[in-house]
Amino acid sequence: MKSIRGAIAVVENNEESIMSSSKKLINEILINNAINENDIEFVIFTVTSDITEAFPAKAFRDLWSEKAFNIYFIMINIRKMDIHKET
Repeated sequence: MKSIRGAIAVVENNEESIMSSSKKLINEILINNAINENDIEFVIFTVTSDITEAFPAKAFRDLWSEKAFNIYFIMINIRKMDIHKET
């Protein structure tokens, strides 16, 4: 079993940006690691709470609509941290 991690930064919180960035990342991971659909057991997607207009997991399903995968989706609530400089 192998695990691979990838991350994207979405420029805008809209479906086109989220789906495009997600598909690009998924394709890069698959090509660079010589992975085909039979190699995949499950997929975990995480997103921050500011991504609300589309689910990146849909991009994965769109690439292989004929095979059922175990896809897990987790939303992470990351708060902005206040950073204070001492003077």
